[in-house]
Amino acid sequence: MKTRLGFVSNSSSSSFIIRGIAIDGEEAIQLAKTIVGEDVDLEDGVAEALYSSFEEPYTIEERRNSFEDDDVTGVIVGKDIGSLEDGSYTCIRDLAPEEDAEILKYLADKGIRCELKTYVKYVSNDNY
Repeated sequence: MKTRLGFVSNSSSSSFIIRGIAIDGEEAIQLAKTIVGEDVDLEDGVAEALYSSFEEPYTIEERRNSFEDDDVTGVIVGKDIGSLEDGSYTCIRDLAPEEDAEILKYLADKGIRCELKTYVKYVSNDNY
């Protein structure tokens, strides 16, 4: 499993495409406490605390609005289905119903019930 906590310092960009769920603030903190039994806050590593509980191709990403502030607002949890390179494009394919069912089962086994959505983020250091 891979996780990016903040920006990659030796890269011109950071991106992800995840099929899963966005979990806000207190819910993310409670999830970490339920799954790994740790009290953490958003800034001190909810994503990091959850990291070892998910195996590839599942991933955890911090939610933050990098252009307004650097505060973590929650996490995105789900299956990593791709990424973007600087200047590239991609087609986000529809997942087959059995692929979505697999993701829903995996997350449900972790105590996460959700309606799946696809999250895409691309940040280039050129935007600063």
